[in-house]
Amino acid sequence: MEWIKEILSKNVGEDGKFDLDGATKEIKSEFPKNAVPKADFNDKSQKLKTANEDLTAANALVEQLKASNSGNEDLQKQIDDYKNQLETVTAERLADRKNAAIELALTQAGAKNITAVKALLKTDELEITDEGVKGLDEKVATLKKDEGYLFQTNDPTLQPKKKQFVAAGNTGGGEPPKEKSWKDNLAENIAKTKNN
Repeated sequence: MEWIKEILSKNVGEDGKFDLDGATKEIKSEFPKNAVPKADFNDKSQKLKTANEDLTAANALVEQLKASNSGNEDLQKQIDDYKNQLETVTAERLADRKNAAIELALTQAGAKNITAVKALLKTDELEITDEGVKGLDEKVATLKKDEGYLFQTNDPTLQPKKKQFVAAGNTGGGEPPKEKSWKDNLAENIAKTKNN
């Protein structure tokens, strides 16, 4: 988990001390963007397990009814109703699997807003198979390349540039002033305040 390493490294001061409170606060704010809470994952897993159990029970019932009562018209109608319900449950289960696979792929790719990125993915064109969602990785890679601002990245070339401020009157050649750290600026401002 690169995002945690990055936060931890940012919270080590120049004196080598680690700012636990700062790191904890930043990890809590970044967690929803980079991971799926365990409760959500368990909830989806339980729904999928329940749907699979319902599907297995419905299949067994349809086969049992077919075998024992092939001549009864009322029973045949009931079998047809069960078949329709089975098709509905199967379609819902496939849609849930497809949606979960897409959300997981987008989370792993570092999508900043899964809902927005899903809208651009054209999920209607994606097909679920036994191996997963066909063509999903390619579509995510293309979208990440074309719409990179929607994804988090550690690539320094894609990060926004820091603005460099030059003090007024520094128009004569020479080297530009060295960029000070925020700690140096803070210490300088505190010293100025004490002197006034």
